[in-house]
Amino acid sequence: MSDAFLKALRWYIIAACVVIGTACFIWAEQYDTIKPVGVSILAYGMVYIMTAFWKDVRGKLLAANIAVFFGLTLLSHHMYEILYILFGLQKSDLGYLADPQIMWGAVEGVLGIPIMAVVFYFYD
Repeated sequence: MSDAFLKALRWYIIAACVVIGTACFIWAEQYDTIKPVGVSILAYGMVYIMTAFWKDVRGKLLAANIAVFFGLTLLSHHMYEILYILFGLQKSDLGYLADPQIMWGAVEGVLGIPIMAVVFYFYD
C-alpha cells in the first residue's frame, strides 16, 4: 500500500503542476501581466519531464488517471456549494480557498491522493 501511496503522491505532483500552470495563465489574463507566464511554462515543462520518465502508466491506468483528474476538476467548480450545504461555509469564510484555482488544487490534493492510492493499489 505504501508503494501505491507514493505513486499517488507522484500523480499529485503532476496534477498540481498542471493546476499551477493553468492558474498562472488565468491570472496573467485576469491581471493583464506577463509575469505568471514564466511560472506556467516551468510548471508544464515539469509535467512533461515527469510524465516522460514515468513509463508504468499505460492503458487502463492512464485512463483512470485522466478520469480522476478531470472528474475532480469538474467537482472543484461546485465545491463552494457543497461546502455551504454540508458545513454552512460561505465563500467569504474560506480565505485563500475563495480563489477558484486554489480550490481546484486543494480538491485535487485532498480527494485525489486517496482516490489515486486506491487506483494504483488495485490496477498496479
